[in-house]
Amino acid sequence: MEGNRSDETKRRRAVTKMSSMPQLSPRKRRGGHNAKSSDTRQQFLYAFEKSFGNISASCEYAGIDRRTYYRWVASGSRVNLKFQKRLTELRPKEKQLDIAEGKLMERVYQGDMRAIELILRTRGRTRGYGEQIKASLSVLDRVALAFQDFERDHPELVQTFEDKWKWLVRFANGAKTPVEPEQLAGRLGINPAAF
Repeated sequence: MEGNRSDETKRRRAVTKMSSMPQLSPRKRRGGHNAKSSDTRQQFLYAFEKSFGNISASCEYAGIDRRTYYRWVASGSRVNLKFQKRLTELRPKEKQLDIAEGKLMERVYQGDMRAIELILRTRGRTRGYGEQIKASLSVLDRVALAFQDFERDHPELVQTFEDKWKWLVRFANGAKTPVEPEQLAGRLGINPAAF
């Protein structure tokens, strides 16, 4: 009988200990009731890449508030750490520069003097090119640059070969130091015989 009493006493003590322990509430749902799905993060990342890092446009596309984005970036949760890693891997500003450099190089290959000048001024400094390039350009090169700008800004005025030649002659003769229209045409890669 005594063995039963000690067992009963042990049980009572255990129950008393348990009642004095803090009560654990059921686990909260991860992320709360307003948690965003991984699709929302994917939509944000897609828009972030396409808009070259524009946070407002990306938030609008994903249907979230900017505060949600900043909360994701500040959070240390496993899902948000993956999001942050992907965000840094995208490097949208670098991609934007890559596209711009590609377009610039297309213009260089086409013989655009402004594009060539820009490349030499920025990347050619180690070879002695710099801000002094503009001053060292010949009159012919400066007139060619001006004509290219005019042609790009007013394509409606140079639609036909006759119009182009007419404007080319005006630019050649209108320079402070006039140049031969045929030389200007040659510098621009235009065959004067075509006119």
